[in-house]
Amino acid sequence: MWSNSDLKSRGMSAFQRNYWMAVAVALIVSIVIGGFSQGGGNSVSINISGLAESEGVVWEVLKNPLGFLLTSVSVILAVIIAFAGILFSIFVGKVFTVGGNRFFMENREDRPGLVKVLYGFRCGHYMNIVEIMFLKSLYTFLWTLLLVVPGIIKSYEYRMVPYILSENPAIDSKRAFELSKRMMDGQKINAFLLDLSFIGWIILGAFTCNILPIFWTTPYIEATRAELYAVMRVHGFYQGFTNEMELPGFFVQENPYQGY
Repeated sequence: MWSNSDLKSRGMSAFQRNYWMAVAVALIVSIVIGGFSQGGGNSVSINISGLAESEGVVWEVLKNPLGFLLTSVSVILAVIIAFAGILFSIFVGKVFTVGGNRFFMENREDRPGLVKVLYGFRCGHYMNIVEIMFLKSLYTFLWTLLLVVPGIIKSYEYRMVPYILSENPAIDSKRAFELSKRMMDGQKINAFLLDLSFIGWIILGAFTCNILPIFWTTPYIEATRAELYAVMRVHGFYQGFTNEMELPGFFVQENPYQGY
């Protein structure tokens, strides 16, 4: 059976072997998936909320046609920016996530270059990646609407979907979710504890103006999560619910983790 210390040790080794490239890939993916959606849209919404909370603003707007027009334009602009952020996340951000996973998986055995982060755009199955990653986000969101806990559970159930896409971008959407579910069956709490084991690094990073996350924590976590997928992948081969024909993207070691 795998352990947190085993995965983290292997992740650390792979990360340090190709340090600067791993840092660059993790930084690019973080900026792409977080920068646009958390940038312009939020600043507009904050200004609007501040305006709405100002004393007497509704009355002033009603009395002043110009004020009403400016407020309407601001609201429309905020909606456009928010919608653009959603589209960017769907058609660009999620694809970069798959490319980043591809890099960290290859980095376990090799020293891939920065261009690997563009794998999702260059593999010939761009729209399939977009569709499946969109469904992953949608399913997680819908489960979260029920209650927070089911949403968290489902997020772990779907954890392996982008890794599966990173080695088989042509896979059918139903099969991608089925594989991820099989891989994470009985392992969701262990994966949660693995994430929780980085809490110290995350807290420490908050006191370093995000310097530590850029140069250490984020690529270290991504390298470790790649090791987790490697475990689940080997488990799938040994259990017989998948094979190298379906998941042909990465080198297969001879049972690198005891128990699998």
